[in-house]
Amino acid sequence: MKTRIFKTIFPVMAFMTAIFSAFAFSSVSATEADSLAPVMGHYKVNGICTPKIECQDDTETTACQFEGQNVYRKLSNTSCSSALWRKP
Repeated sequence: MKTRIFKTIFPVMAFMTAIFSAFAFSSVSATEADSLAPVMGHYKVNGICTPKIECQDDTETTACQFEGQNVYRKLSNTSCSSALWRKP
């Protein structure tokens, strides 16, 4: 009985592990970085988050800025505090 379970379950588990490993260890290449979705960068003007420039979420570039001010992701009308990064 044990060998029968082992013979049927082991190949399924090996296949699932191979699929998981293929997706878990892949990274974004430089050409794929251009296809990342743009995010509108905001900064506060009189307590209200105002949109200004397109940025991205990828942290491998420098901070996204508009006229010397860092811009952030809009969380609500009065809260824009999540950092964004410059598009390459």
